[in-house]
Amino acid sequence: MRPIVSTVGALTEPLSKYVENFLSPRVAQLPAYIRDTSHIIAKLEGHSFNPNIQLLVTMDIEALYTNIPQQEAWQAVASLFEKEGTTEPFAYVLQCLDIVLRENFFEFDNQIFQQKKGVSMGAACAPSVANIYVGYFEEKCVYNEIAPFFENIHSWSRFIDDIFSIWTGEEESLLEFSQWINLCDPNLKFTFHTSRKLIRKVPGGCIDQERKAYYNPPCMFMSHRREKEQ
Repeated sequence: MRPIVSTVGALTEPLSKYVENFLSPRVAQLPAYIRDTSHIIAKLEGHSFNPNIQLLVTMDIEALYTNIPQQEAWQAVASLFEKEGTTEPFAYVLQCLDIVLRENFFEFDNQIFQQKKGVSMGAACAPSVANIYVGYFEEKCVYNEIAPFFENIHSWSRFIDDIFSIWTGEEESLLEFSQWINLCDPNLKFTFHTSRKLIRKVPGGCIDQERKAYYNPPCMFMSHRREKEQ
């Protein structure tokens, strides 16, 4: 089961919004963070690309929200706070986050369920928690100078579970990297697509390196809306 439940009006909604106030500014400071389409375009303008020795790579993290372990996600947030000094109100924020992660109940087919693994996709702080968890992983496996493929990663940008990277090396080394990174965390599974000219999927659109073009396809937007009280 992969529950996608709106938490609008839920008992944990105020706590989730409170936690999000502390998490979202810190997510924006993560090295791989992408805010939107214009942000990734600006980041890419700062990187050169040589198709003779480099590859354009996109990655997707499969079912990210439902595969994040709650305790490890909490620990990733705690680690981020510790870098700034563990003082109030961080201890209280972590208590609130623990409640949001663990006390997640929903009804389906007249039965009550509690989500034991994963982050509720409908929670206000869910994207930030997912971002921080993956950011904690990237700190060890992507941006760590002693990581085995550190020199191959020319650039690495991520919008939650969608990643765009410029890889220095041949496809054989990228294959080795894909096998290695999929063994680093049993909760994170990466799928890869690569090209020397066209990337069909980056966060927000696609890139044609040959024409120096960026295409942003039309999309549909849906949002949850609080029902009017009777």
